[in-house]
Amino acid sequence: MELVTPVVVIVGLVLMFGALADAALTVLHPDAEGPSARFMQSLVWRVMRSHGRRAQAAAGPCMLLATFLAWVSGLILATRS
Repeated sequence: MELVTPVVVIVGLVLMFGALADAALTVLHPDAEGPSARFMQSLVWRVMRSHGRRAQAAAGPCMLLATFLAWVSGLILATRS
């Protein structure tokens, strides 16, 4: 039972560092994107592209929201573990 606590702490720290590093890389570097940001943006683009031109016009704001929610979800999961 003693092994569970250190493992949970390490997993939480890895999740927190990953979310913060991805956000910092995406926001602060002009030519780079973090892996989760790139994944969320490509996922949103694929979904919006399949729904036509009107949906494509909303892809940018949806990408921003999806990326932000991915970062926040990572931080919430990190603090819960």
